[in-house]
This record gives sequence, C-alpha cells and structure tokens, in this order.
Amino acid sequence: MLCCGIRVAMTACAFAGTILLGHAAAEEPRTVPRAGESLTYRIIVTTTLKTATGSKDQSTGWNYTYHVTSSGDHTADGTIELTTVYTAPNCPPNACDAVRREMDRLKARKEGAFYAVDIPPAVTRALTKLSAFRWRHFILELTQVALPNMRTGPGKVQFDPTAAQVQLTRLDCDKAALESFFPMGKSPRVSVPCTQSGERSQAGRPLTGTRFPKQEITFDISYEGQGTVTTPSGEWRVQKIRMTSSRPKSPANWVTEIFFSEQLGAIVKEHSITTMATSSVSVQNDRELIAVSQ
Repeated sequence: MLCCGIRVAMTACAFAGTILLGHAAAEEPRTVPRAGESLTYRIIVTTTLKTATGSKDQSTGWNYTYHVTSSGDHTADGTIELTTVYTAPNCPPNACDAVRREMDRLKARKEGAFYAVDIPPAVTRALTKLSAFRWRHFILELTQVALPNMRTGPGKVQFDPTAAQVQLTRLDCDKAALESFFPMGKSPRVSVPCTQSGERSQAGRPLTGTRFPKQEITFDISYEGQGTVTTPSGEWRVQKIRMTSSRPKSPANWVTEIFFSEQLGAIVKEHSITTMATSSVSVQNDRELIAVSQ
C-alpha cells in the first residue's frame, strides 16, 4: 500500500545557504537564476474528491533540486535531482500497522501528517544524469525527469538506481508574446499561446516508445504587484503573478499564483489549483523554495 503511495508521489513529480532579502539590492533584476546555483523546492500535491457525504483528500509530494549549469538573459538550463518523496497514507484502521511496517523498511521519518522517504544518494546521482530542464523566465520550457524503480522482496523494500520511467515534457511558447511581459509588469496582462508535447520511456529505454498528443494551450499572465514572502529559504521581495490557462474543448480550469524573486531570478512560492467542470475532483499544488546553494 505504501509503495503505491510512494510511486504515486514519484509519478506526480513528472514533475544550504540562505539568500536574504537585501543581499542583491544593487543588482539588476533577474528573470532566471545564475549558473552554478542549486535551488531546492518542496511540492505538495493534494487531490480532493467530493462525494455526497463530504470530501476525501490524498496528498503526496517530493523535494527536488534544480542544478543550474548555464544561464543567459532569458533562459537557464541544468539537471533535476529528486531527493525525498512524501506520502500521507489514507489507510483504513486495520491496514495502518502494515503501512507503518513498510515505512520502517524504507527508513521513513514522520513530518507532520507525512512520511518522508529519502532516496539514497547513489540512486539520485544515477537518475540525475538522465534529467534536464530549461527555464524561460518563470515557465519551464523543457522538463526531463527520471523516476526511480522500487524493488520489493520478503521483508525488504528498496530503491533501484535503474530508472523505472523517464518523462520528457516540452512547452513551446510564443517567445515574443512572453517577452512583452518584461520588464516585469511592463504589460499588465499578456496572452501567450503555447504547444505542449511529451514522451515517456519505460525501464531506461530510449524516448521513442510513448508520445503524448500535442496540446494547444494559452496562458493568460497578469501582473499583481509587489510584496514580501517568507519560506524556509528566507525572506524575499517578490513580484506577484497570476496565470490561468485554457485549452480548446477542455473542461479543466487552472489558476496559479506565482511569487517571483528578481533577486534570485526564480519562483520562491507558488500555489495552483485545477478543477474540472465535468468532475468532482480538484488538484492543488503548493511549491516553495526551501534552500539555495552555490
């Protein structure tokens, strides 16, 4: 049961120092992070199912680090390291003992309502080599993540350095439309048409097996002003951005609030919610920056 929860969290992923408020006051505003920086985020995904008698929540999450290897005026590239997986088992009373035993075999620790399972360093190093990202300002233009395999046996559960799955997502947006938003808030509101595509491989095979159909998406981006937010990584001056998306003939409604640091050139906090006009299911994503290092 627990392995199922861990796998859900990893699939959803697909997917030391603190920089304080005033350190870069004299620098030019940045819209991408510097080369050599590593940004660690925690994301929690909560799926809510509304029923006639109430609602049920299922939460999973993970910690992951973006290692920036190159950076320019508009884009930053690097690798993604998945380090910790979170699960909050919603187990029946008679099954919770089995969940706890499985958590013990994975050497999980309790963090509030969650069990946190650290992925062994040898596994994260192997999987990071298969990963990649490209940020274009606050939009992830390319994401490639490798999800770890899990071996189970009598009395034993462990991670395997061989990737269970590699997922690649591309977002090809109208660059001129996006650039018209910068400097931040130059245009109070812009619409950016994009094409999303993706591929998936199983068990380390080349990315030629499963291709996802291309989808046309339009992002409406609005500037919402300035403010200050505090995360585990420190206190940040931020630019507030609101994004919504629309897809032809799609019942989904997606809204996200972004808190962006021009000192760092990255998102430091984000909250999004997806609802479906034809479904009683909603999904919330909460992401925050927990560490920055060089």
